[in-house]
Amino acid sequence: MEYTFIHPDYTEETGTFLLEGKSGPSIAMEVLSKNEVVLPKFVLRPFKIEASFRPNTEFKVVYTGSYGTIDMTLSRQGQVFKLHTVYKHHEYEHAYDVEINVAEKKMLVAHTENGEERTHLDFVLEGKMMDLKMLKMQGKVQATRWFEAGPVESTFMVKGNNYELNIAHNNKEIMKTKINIQSFKLKAKMNLDFTEQFK
Repeated sequence: MEYTFIHPDYTEETGTFLLEGKSGPSIAMEVLSKNEVVLPKFVLRPFKIEASFRPNTEFKVVYTGSYGTIDMTLSRQGQVFKLHTVYKHHEYEHAYDVEINVAEKKMLVAHTENGEERTHLDFVLEGKMMDLKMLKMQGKVQATRWFEAGPVESTFMVKGNNYELNIAHNNKEIMKTKINIQSFKLKAKMNLDFTEQFK
């Protein structure tokens, strides 16, 4: 399908929109620009999306655009679900992983930049979603504008009518809270020393 967009400055943006079914359960969608000079503004930037799936096993999407490529795969092996995403932009490559093990009540979240692991968090759940006993997070986080990189640990526990949340970062206690849902009492302690260098 051919398309034409006329911009407020009367420049024309023309191109072709393609939708193609491939062999097996897969499909491709692509926008091809016919403009010889790259316009400063686009209604439709040139891109290509390819999607394929295997029933109950894997779903894969690859997006290629002007600024980079995103390769995302959602897979399932028994009761283990994995989401693996790779984003390539110029000389940078970021990989994001989420893995959920339903049987073992565990989850993993990780971020890798150019082959170096920046963030790795392991979650463990005790109890059921409607009868939660404890949720524990442990691992390391990358530096941001608010805090430096380092180990992090957090525990959320349910003890009768009390809910407790503790967070530690770089071996320092950042937050310690206790909420009693019966008496509506809240006790909280926070340490903001870790933000001092970012003020």
